[in-house]
Amino acid sequence: MINHTKLHKLRNDVGEDIINELIKHFINEVSQQLIQLQSYTVDIDYNQKQINDVLHILKNTTSLYGADSLFYITNANYEKGVVSEAELLEICKEISCSLESFEMLVQRG
Repeated sequence: MINHTKLHKLRNDVGEDIINELIKHFINEVSQQLIQLQSYTVDIDYNQKQINDVLHILKNTTSLYGADSLFYITNANYEKGVVSEAELLEICKEISCSLESFEMLVQRG
């Protein structure tokens, strides 16, 4: 879910041209983080620190861009400190949904 109020405020702060580039960068960055998280499911116990590092980055960037549902799930799991395989898969699913929403936003202009 995209918080359009936050995104509109960011658009007003940086301008129309820059917001479009920032959103494209956000999509690219989050896509890379999704790939990282998916790779950590192989040995989830060993990768908890790396998972937490990615969640920390995600919770901050998703808050800025108004990806509220993704922010809530990453923040909650970051605060817990330990993520189960089922939780990690749910996070990855939410990332995919958020990416689709932002890609549709870019396509609409």
